[in-house]
Amino acid sequence: KALQNINNEVTIDGFRKGKVPENTLITKVGDMNILEEMAELALSEVYPEIVLNEKIEAIGRPEISITKLALDNDLEFKIVTTVIPEIKLADYKNISKDKMQDEEEKIEITDKEVDEALLKIRRSRANHSSHDHSKMTPEEHAKVIDESLPELNMEFITELGDFKDLNDLKEKIKLSLIEEK
Repeated sequence: KALQNINNEVTIDGFRKGKVPENTLITKVGDMNILEEMAELALSEVYPEIVLNEKIEAIGRPEISITKLALDNDLEFKIVTTVIPEIKLADYKNISKDKMQDEEEKIEITDKEVDEALLKIRRSRANHSSHDHSKMTPEEHAKVIDESLPELNMEFITELGDFKDLNDLKEKIKLSLIEEK
């Protein structure tokens, strides 16, 4: 097989490509070139068998080095290949659950934070129709907004959503802040 491959590739004067007699081909090309071609052919057949038989999960191209190549001797070689690493996961679900519980226990929301969030909501719902923002300083703008804040009554609370009372709204704000943190 190796001789046929070399015969198909080599050009020798006086012979058509692929039609060089075997003795002439061996003389012109040399034993070592033929042995190298034989080794390549053998390795291209043996490597896949090794991978399958040994159940190696190889990825990428192997690095093959021939350690012994001589006439009338066995071919010896060394193959180094990259394999898919074995990954052993810890019990990530329990770790995550424990971590989340630890974090939830550490998160605290103060009444001041809840009141500030509620103030932001009221400011976002303030009535701006009675003043011209383009002619106001930032201080005047803040004062007008604070004066036009909606009252914190049941009508306003029900406009925001399905809340029973102010305490229920504050509790939902607190839960939202915890989630956000």
